[in-house]
Amino acid sequence: MNKYKSFFQDKDGKIVIGQFPNWQLFLAGFFYIFRYINKQNIQAVGFWGLNITLLYWSYLEIRLGVNGWRKLLGTLVLISIGYNIISISN
Repeated sequence: MNKYKSFFQDKDGKIVIGQFPNWQLFLAGFFYIFRYINKQNIQAVGFWGLNITLLYWSYLEIRLGVNGWRKLLGTLVLISIGYNIISISN
C-alpha cells in the first residue's frame, strides 16, 4: 500500500491530486467555450488555443510535476492532444 501512496505524495509527504491556482487550465476553459461560438474563425481560435494551452500545461506537469500522479496526468493529456490534432487533420 505504501508504494501506491508514494505515487501521490510530494517531496514533503503530502498527498497531491490537484493544485490551485492553475492558470493554464482556466485559460483552456476559456478557449473551450470559444469552440461553441458559431463563427468558424472563433472556433479555430478556440480549438488551437485549447490545444496549445493544454500542451503547455502537460509539458509543465511532465517536467515539473510534484509526484508520479501529476506526471502521469500530464503524459495522458499530451497523448490526448496528439490524438486530437491528428484526428482533426485527417
